[in-house]
Amino acid sequence: MMSNAAYSRAIASYRATSQLALSPVEIALALHQKLYAAVASARTADEQNRLDAMVFHLGVASQILSALKLHMDFAAAGPDGLNLQRFYSRTHRAVRRIGMLPKRNRDWSNVTDPIQNMVRSIINISSSQ
Repeated sequence: MMSNAAYSRAIASYRATSQLALSPVEIALALHQKLYAAVASARTADEQNRLDAMVFHLGVASQILSALKLHMDFAAAGPDGLNLQRFYSRTHRAVRRIGMLPKRNRDWSNVTDPIQNMVRSIINISSSQ
């Protein structure tokens, strides 16, 4: 059971955390960097013939993409939002598909390059603000 002092410290931690809240651009950058890291880890696992690790990392990438697709209001952003929705759908299909292809047919750059370009775009946007 926690004491009152422990609860006070926990509440103080929550307050400190809320003061360190990330901006939407920082959150988007963190998510896309994690997405890229997951796919890059899957690629490395594939190169090392560690199929179980590859599938795990592709699962992480798929979860991130699912969350991005489900929790954004693409219509509110108009045509740019629809383009972003298409990007996530294409990327999600590519992530799922690459895990099902025979090793000799896996072209990881088809998955990593668009994600890396998105990360660069977000960095450019954040540095111009």
